[in-house]
Order: sequence, then structure tokens, then C-alpha cells
Amino acid sequence: MMKLTKREKMMLQLLCGLVILYGYFYLLVGPQLEKLRDLKVEKASSHGVIQEVETSLSSKELLEKEIKKIQQNIEKQNKNYFTTLQQGTILLLLEQWFNAVEIHVPAITFSEYSFETVADVELKGITVTVPFEGQYEALMELLKLIREHEKRIIISQLNINNNLNEIITGSMLLEFYSVRDGVLTEGDNLLIESTPKKVNPFNPFVGYIHEFFNLIEQEKDYSPEYNNNNIFDNSFNNSPVIKDNSNGEVNISKNTKKTVLLNDFETLNTFFVGEPRDIVGTLSLDKQASNGQHSLKLEYDFIRPRQKTSINVVFEGDKIVLDQQPEDLLISVYGFEESQHRISMVLRDAKGKEHIILISPSINWTGWKKLQFKPPLGVSYPAEIKRIFIETESFDATTRSTLLIDQLEAVYNDEHNDIKKVEDSTDVIKYEVKAGDTLFSISRKFYNDPAMRHLIMENNKISDPNQMKVGQILLIPKIK
Repeated sequence: MMKLTKREKMMLQLLCGLVILYGYFYLLVGPQLEKLRDLKVEKASSHGVIQEVETSLSSKELLEKEIKKIQQNIEKQNKNYFTTLQQGTILLLLEQWFNAVEIHVPAITFSEYSFETVADVELKGITVTVPFEGQYEALMELLKLIREHEKRIIISQLNINNNLNEIITGSMLLEFYSVRDGVLTEGDNLLIESTPKKVNPFNPFVGYIHEFFNLIEQEKDYSPEYNNNNIFDNSFNNSPVIKDNSNGEVNISKNTKKTVLLNDFETLNTFFVGEPRDIVGTLSLDKQASNGQHSLKLEYDFIRPRQKTSINVVFEGDKIVLDQQPEDLLISVYGFEESQHRISMVLRDAKGKEHIILISPSINWTGWKKLQFKPPLGVSYPAEIKRIFIETESFDATTRSTLLIDQLEAVYNDEHNDIKKVEDSTDVIKYEVKAGDTLFSISRKFYNDPAMRHLIMENNKISDPNQMKVGQILLIPKIK
């Protein structure tokens, strides 16, 4: 065996050390360096993400400032203009004013919507024609209410005629403006896209409620409760009822009383108004009826419990007029579920005063029920039924409901006389209306008192003085 020299031993030791060092670097240090390079790459990538986030946050702050600026401009615009121009809302506002000052307004006319730009702001406008009659002080109070309203309402025209005896007549044009439909208010979010809400008060759910109607139609044949058309309260069923198809009248209690049909709800002649305005609802015709082919279907949602809230079913088109005091009023209502919602009616008399009639203090039945209620005393006839309203108080938990309404009727006794009976008596004078005649001038001519015009209106069933025509024959009652 060959013996290694001292030099060779040193070289061998050095070679072993190099092998050990290379193995340590390859197995331990190399992977750590690779990880370090990967961490550097990840750090660079994360730094880019951080910069993007910081840029987004900076952009969001700028966007929020811009949104706040836009909302401030919107609030400034909303301070002077209405957010929307719904005819039902305008009607209720005007009706509150007319009742507060006791001024008589026979009719209200709305113009078509108009658009104009003022100081780079696009405005939507509508003009309302308001004829009136009453005392001068009442007119001044009405003008004061209009002038002091929080929103800008322009009186573009005012005509006044003095008819003596402190009674004036005339008309005014009121202009209402909104910035645009769907304008944002405080709390709205500009960053979230949402489906526009339907704000049509006549039919807020058009387009997607028909699916529900089809389901109801499919269930009719299988629901004995839904097909029960003869669920009336006992107080009304004690008397025999006979339908006379020739004149639409019903004789009650062996011909001792006569029932006159006021509205059969066969056509959609109503529109929906909620108070406050965020309440939603829809009106439609339904084939489930207490009598006839259709009834009025009312679906409403109070959104949330509140101290006091109400929805209004406002009659439009042909007026529902009571020519004199009925003994009772009747209406059929179908309840789908019981609730504490109160049903009432608003009656406006010949003097323009409104009377609230309670129909039912709660909805404590399901199915059809014929409700019988009495009009108040002290009503000046002829009187017009303006609307039916349903209200809730004291944060009632039931916020959503559905009702069917049908057969609005008035019950008179046998002494209910029409104009023809009055005409046959000797207590009236026939008078032909001439050009230029008004109820004021006719009343002054026969009674020397324009305030007696209500007597002429009652005896001739005149609900609107503006509908009197030249050549019309009036029956002027004699005063003994």
C-alpha cells in the first residue's frame, strides 16, 4: 500500500472540504436564495397592487366629494321645486287648502306636461286651472297658503268677479315645477345601479302583476271560500232583495225602501294615492265580484309600521253624486285576511265642505261582506263621493293587504222624489237659462239673495255650476 505524502494529505483534505461546502450550498443555501428571489418578485408585485389600491382609495375620495357636491346641488334644487309632479299628490294638496279656507272649487283641470330650461336646470311643469267661488277673505287666505308653501308655486293668472253680497267668483292658473322625474334626495346612493321604481299612481305595478292574477284565476275553481259570493252580514240579509235589471234599482223590505246603484266598478274609474308618498299600491279590475262581472281590486303596502298612514282610492270620470240625504249607504268588500285597518269615505257637499264617513273600524272578516253605514247629518245636498281611504295608526304591524270592492249603493225611503215629481207640483217656477245667466244672477233675480243658489242646485240636481247650459229648464222652488 502506497503511503500518502504530507502534501497529498493536505490536498485530499482540501478536496473533501470543497465537496462538503458545495453540498451545503447546493442543499441549504441555494433553495434559500431561490426563495429570496421569489419573495423579491412577490414584493414587487404586491407593491404594484398597493399602489393600485391607494390610487382607487384616492379616486373614491374624489368621487365621494363629487357625489356630495352633486347631492348639495340636488338639495338646493329640491328646496324650490317638487321632486315629482303626480296629479294625485297635487289634488290632495289643493284639497287640503280648499277645505282649510272653505272656498268652493267645482272642478280642476290639468294641462299637458311642459319642459323648459332655467339656469342650466331642466324643469318639468304642469299648469292647473282652478275655478272658485267664495268670500274675499277666503280667497286671500288661499293665496297666502300658496305663497307660503315650501315649494315654488307660480300664480300665472288670476281673474276675480265681484257678485256682491261678499261672494266673488273667478279662476286662477297655478304652475307647478319639478327638476326631473326620479330626482335623488338625501340618502340616495349614486354608486349602486337599481331598477327604476314605477311611480304611476294609476297603476304602479303594470307589467308584473298579471302573473299574480293568473294564479288567482287558477285557484278559483278549487277554493270554496273564494267562490262564495253571498257572504253578507245578518243585518242586511233580514230583508228580501229583488233586482230590477231595467233600471238598476233594488227594492228592499217589501218595497218600503229603494236602493240606487252608485258605482258597480265594472270599469276602472279610480286612481291610487298614498300618504306619505312612498306607500305603493295598485288598482285593477278583478273577475271575482259580489254582483256583475268585475270588482275593484286594491293591493297596497304601507312599507313599514308608522304612527299614522293612509291610502286613497280617488274616483275620477263621471261624478258620484247624492242628490239628497240617503237613509243608508252600502258597499261590498272582500277581505283576504283580517287586520286593524280602518275603512272610511270622504263626501263633499254643495258648500264645498268635506265630511268623513266611517265605513268599518277594522277588517275583521274574510270573504265578501256588505257594509252598511249612515251619512252624517248637516250635509248640504247635492253631495259628491270623492274617495275611499284606508288608514292605520299606532304602528300597526300589518303593513300589506289586498281588498276587493264592489257595489256602492244608496238606500232611500219611498219619499225619495225626483225632479219630475217636483215639476208636477205648483211650488216651482219654470225658468229657461239665457246667455249670460249664472246661478248667482238667477238666485238674485228670484230671491234677491245669491246665497239661495244652493236651493236651485238641490232641486235641479246641479253638482257643477259650470255645466249649466243656455236653454236649460230650471225648476225654481217658491219660498212661502
